[in-house]
Amino acid sequence: MFAELRNERRDLQHLKHAFQNLRNAPPRPLAHTLTKRELEIIQLLAQGKSNNQIAGETFISVKTVRNHLAKIFSKLEVISRSEAVARARQLDILD
Repeated sequence: MFAELRNERRDLQHLKHAFQNLRNAPPRPLAHTLTKRELEIIQLLAQGKSNNQIAGETFISVKTVRNHLAKIFSKLEVISRSEAVARARQLDILD
């Protein structure tokens, strides 16, 4: 029983140490968290393209464009197209 408690305590200490390392790690720049496709889509969004136009230029479905936009909005912590473009400009990830 004591051996089990010792193992659990060691496991908890290991988890605590790993969590502290994560908390102390520098945040990844948002530009690096966007995929190549998401960067391509934010570029087209900044050009004022509609979802249909983006889909046509990237050879993906409109639904896939919407999915990419949802991920972009989440990563950039915005809720609209205009905010996404403004945030991308602020982060200097637009060409």
